[in-house]
Amino acid sequence: MEEIYPNIKLDDLRVSLEFIFGMQAASLDDPGSGLDADALQRLRNPPTYPASFDGDRALEAAIKLYIGLNHSDGDYNVARETFMSFNDLDEFPSYYQVKKRMVELSGVQLVVLDMCINSCVRFTGPFFHHLHCPECSESRYDAALLQDTQGVVRKPRKQFSTILLGPQLQALYRDPEKANEMDYRRDYTHHVFEKLRQNDGVQDVYNDFFDGSEYLEAVQTGKIKDEDIVLMTSIDGAQLYRNKQSDCWMSIWVIFDHFPDTRYRKKYVLPGVVIPGPNKPKNLDLFMFPSYHHVVALQNEGLRIWNASTDRSYLSNLFVALGTADGPGLAYLNGLVGHHGKNGCCLYCGLQGRHNEGAPHYYPVLKKPVNFDVCGSNC
Repeated sequence: MEEIYPNIKLDDLRVSLEFIFGMQAASLDDPGSGLDADALQRLRNPPTYPASFDGDRALEAAIKLYIGLNHSDGDYNVARETFMSFNDLDEFPSYYQVKKRMVELSGVQLVVLDMCINSCVRFTGPFFHHLHCPECSESRYDAALLQDTQGVVRKPRKQFSTILLGPQLQALYRDPEKANEMDYRRDYTHHVFEKLRQNDGVQDVYNDFFDGSEYLEAVQTGKIKDEDIVLMTSIDGAQLYRNKQSDCWMSIWVIFDHFPDTRYRKKYVLPGVVIPGPNKPKNLDLFMFPSYHHVVALQNEGLRIWNASTDRSYLSNLFVALGTADGPGLAYLNGLVGHHGKNGCCLYCGLQGRHNEGAPHYYPVLKKPVNFDVCGSNC
C-alpha cells in the first residue's frame, strides 16, 4: 500500500474512509452543511424573479460602499454614519443588512471552519471536538485568551473558507442573459447527435469536451440531461509573496455549459475553497470535504433552479466531469507519487521515469540518454 500510495499513511486512510462513508449519504440537512435555516430555505426554494435592486437606491449605494471598502465592518459603519449625517437620512442599510443582501444577490455563501495553525487538519468531522491538532498537538484556540476567560472565549487560531456551489449557480440563472448563455451545452450536444446521424455515427470533428465519446455516452444513457449542469473542479497552490515561502491553496469550479471562449474567464469561474498558508495542507481531503459534501448532497437531492430566460423552475443534477490539477497538485488530490516518482502515472500508463545517479527525483524521459547507465533507470 505505501509503495503505491506513498503520500498516504494508514491513519490518514482511515480518516479518509470515514469521510467517504459519511459522504455517501450526504444531505443538506447534515449539521456540518454550513447552511442556516434561511440559507437552506432559499437553496431549496430560490426566488422566482431576476436579481435586482428593485429601485432601492439606498441598497445600491450601500452595496457599492460595502464592496469599495473591501467588506470592512468598521470602515463601513463609519462611512455609513457620515453618509446618513451628510444626507440627513434616518435609515440606511446596516453592515449586517447589506452583507445579507449581498449573499442573496450573489449566491456567495461563505462557510468558515477551524483548522490547525500548521495546516495539518480541519477541526470538523472526526476532529470536531478536538482542542489540539492530532498531528502536531498545537492548540486549536488562542491559549492565552482561553485561559484568561476560563475557557469561555474560544477564538480559533486559523480558519479556512468554503464558498458553496449551489447558491452561486442559482444566482447565475437569475440573470436572464447569463441563464440564456448556459444553453450552449444543450444546443451543442443536440448538434453533435444530429451530425452523427448524418455521418452514420462517425465523429469527424472534435472541437469541445462535448465531442468526447464518454460524455456522449453519458447523455445517451440519461446520466446527463438537458437541464443538468456539467462541471470541472480544479485545485492548485499559489505563492502569495515573491520572496517569502508561502502556500495558499485554492479550488475553483468551471461550468462547461458556458461557451468555450467564456467558460475560463475570471468572471465566469466560481470560487470553491481557500486554504491559507504558509504551510501546505497535510491532508487535502479533509479541507475539500465541505465543498464536495455540498455537491454530493445536491446530487442526492437535486438543485432547484429558476431560469430567468425561460421563467421556469426545475431540478438540475450536478455532473462533475473532471477533477484537474498540475503535476504537484495532482499528487495531493489523488494521493499518488506525483510527477517526480519512478512511475509518475503510477498504475495507469506504465511509463517509468529516469533519474541521475544519486538523485531522488525521477523525470518522464522517453528516450535513454547516450552513455547512460544508472541502476533502476535503464528500462
